[in-house]
Amino acid sequence: MAVVTLRIVGIYLNAPVTVSGAGPLSIEGVLDAAVQQYPFNKGKGFTYKSQVAFTAPADGTPPEKRVSMLAFSHNYIGDYDFDGDGTIVPPEGKTLGSKKRDAGIYTLEESKDKETGEVRVWQYYVTAPVGGMTNATILKSKTVPGDNGFLTADKFNNVADGDTITWRLVSIQPKPVATVPKDGETGPIIRTDLLYPEADRQDKTQLL
Repeated sequence: MAVVTLRIVGIYLNAPVTVSGAGPLSIEGVLDAAVQQYPFNKGKGFTYKSQVAFTAPADGTPPEKRVSMLAFSHNYIGDYDFDGDGTIVPPEGKTLGSKKRDAGIYTLEESKDKETGEVRVWQYYVTAPVGGMTNATILKSKTVPGDNGFLTADKFNNVADGDTITWRLVSIQPKPVATVPKDGETGPIIRTDLLYPEADRQDKTQLL
């Protein structure tokens, strides 16, 4: 049995997840254990939506499974568990913005802006505590370009007792939105055609 902290940034989820069984744990396995431990129809409930796809390698090797996260949802109780130990003790309760948030269902999902091409995708990393050091961690999840390791829940299978899995929704821009500064300018020019509607554009180009 292992206890892993699951943290989903943006929906106020930071909770311990108990996973049964021996051997290395997968990201997907921890998520499934969290769904069982925290029923979504109750306070602190959690659920997620994923998509399974298979690659089609040109070299004839067997297809590779890819599990991509699409959305996470949390039935937030209105008090944030800052240290993720399952109990909320003052001065805990406030979020990282030092504010109390309303209780209710919070959901974040992947998306793509059709106009700008900007995409928002889920990305995770796994950290482990450093023995004998308070609040010190090391990064366990590593990948190489092209293998989608940070994006797929089945790529990392070495989660252990005491680890923390953190998911973040990351925005990725396919192209720059600022022009190169001219001589004498101190910052990038804001592309106002991306910020303002056509009728409200006028002369709103400015420098940062």
